[in-house]
Amino acid sequence: MEQTKTLLANPSYFEPEVKKKEMSTNDLVFAFIGTKLVFIEGSIPNNEDFQKLNLHPSYISYIGKIDSTNCFAIDLANESIPQATLTGVRQLYNCLAEHFLKAAIYAYQIILWNRKTTFCGSCGSLTEENLIGVLVKHCPQCQSEFYPKISPSVIVAVNKGDQLLLAQHQRITNGMYTVLAGFVNPGETLEECIHREIKEEAGIEVCNIRYFGSQPWPFPDSLMIGFTAEYASGELRPDRDEISDLKWVKANEIPEWPDKVSIARSLIDSFIKKNK
Repeated sequence: MEQTKTLLANPSYFEPEVKKKEMSTNDLVFAFIGTKLVFIEGSIPNNEDFQKLNLHPSYISYIGKIDSTNCFAIDLANESIPQATLTGVRQLYNCLAEHFLKAAIYAYQIILWNRKTTFCGSCGSLTEENLIGVLVKHCPQCQSEFYPKISPSVIVAVNKGDQLLLAQHQRITNGMYTVLAGFVNPGETLEECIHREIKEEAGIEVCNIRYFGSQPWPFPDSLMIGFTAEYASGELRPDRDEISDLKWVKANEIPEWPDKVSIARSLIDSFIKKNK
């Protein structure tokens, strides 16, 4: 409901579509070289400006609209564009308005899907993308189908009264603490994943699991599904493989925490608001 309100209140938003369309002059081009988005003179280029660069895309796909403007994802493979600025996917969260960001993330994930499914994973043949209205690659030899991959991951803010559980990951070098998260295993429900991940990484049991919200997270193809939960039992015990430290903190004791763009930050901000 809140996301719908935000969408309707926003004067511009990205609307994904699965169709075949030809490019025209004013269409927006979300072009990637590797993991970096191409900016021309500080902006997302339109097709007219893009064509002036005389490039050779390896893949082009219509992805939807921003208002009435068509948007296309373009993979430039290893092209070199001296007059362009290249910006990494993570940095896009800090420099693009929400409607451009959503289109860029969508474009990037479609491009990754194409890169990974150019050849059939079963027989090695070239795949085809020719089914109208469906994002799927089809192998003409063995009839295998390949849809865009989405990797669900839970992220959980665990409360214990007026305290929040924060963890420091082994791979983090800047001292940042955040809430616990983990990928969902095959055959596992989201709730089962929450219980397993928290038990494995922190050694405790939780209860009263509640849905909070979700966020596409293109690193490379995650869907972060946020929850809150309450402490039930057990003593904190970091697993030392992924988690180096754990702590219960009050709202006024929160150390350095993630950027505002992440759902982790939203979960922490929500806790602080409720416990001022």
